[in-house]
Amino acid sequence: MFRQAIALDAPVADFLCAAYRALLRREPDWDGYAHYQARLGEGRLARHEALLEIAVSDEARRLDVELLLLATDAAEPGSA
Repeated sequence: MFRQAIALDAPVADFLCAAYRALLRREPDWDGYAHYQARLGEGRLARHEALLEIAVSDEARRLDVELLLLATDAAEPGSA
């Protein structure tokens, strides 16, 4: 099983390249990069939503991609 962390707080260009590498195992194509860069930059799409869209794409399904999102900013159990 291939696992790779993607920093959601990275600059948009780094985030998109990491997402494509981790999920599709390749560099982003220009059209896909421009599409997600515009939507993220305009606030029409959250980063976790971009990951989900890429992960359920036809290409990702052919690669049998699985996406696991982990919340890291949640309070630890018992700290409330």
